[in-house]
Amino acid sequence: MRVTVADGGDAPSDKACGEGILPEGIAAVERLGVALDWSAGRACRGIRFIKGDAAAQAEFGGSAGLGMRRIELHRQLIRAAENSGAVILRRTVVTGIAENLVSASGGNFAADWIIGADGFRSLVRDWAGLESRKSRVRFAFRQHFACAPWTDCVEVHWAEKAHCT
Repeated sequence: MRVTVADGGDAPSDKACGEGILPEGIAAVERLGVALDWSAGRACRGIRFIKGDAAAQAEFGGSAGLGMRRIELHRQLIRAAENSGAVILRRTVVTGIAENLVSASGGNFAADWIIGADGFRSLVRDWAGLESRKSRVRFAFRQHFACAPWTDCVEVHWAEKAHCT
């Protein structure tokens, strides 16, 4: 198969999500033949959800997950895709799809398979008639601290209302 990836941005991208891979994702990446450099991240054994004084935690089980800065994970995945022969079209916005055709700012591309990985408000999903977009609002941010880890779990903190000052 020939693979072409149209990315509307300029990779690697940095945003407040995708800061690691759960064990099932690690296994899937390994089945694809991708060897991630774990030294650029940190193994994690579970996930912990925290809301005020309440917390819920679960261990992954036999395998570890991998916490890694999104920008580094994206770099590694791009390198693996390019090494496998994929063509990455940066700053190429997809503007529509039809049966066996993708329209993008770089022209029209014939395609036997079209995979839309365009996020929360997916236009590709809409164009394919799979699901109507729902009006949802979500806000996320992340911070990185240079300190010794206090846990070997991923921590997710949430609140009913968030205030930014």
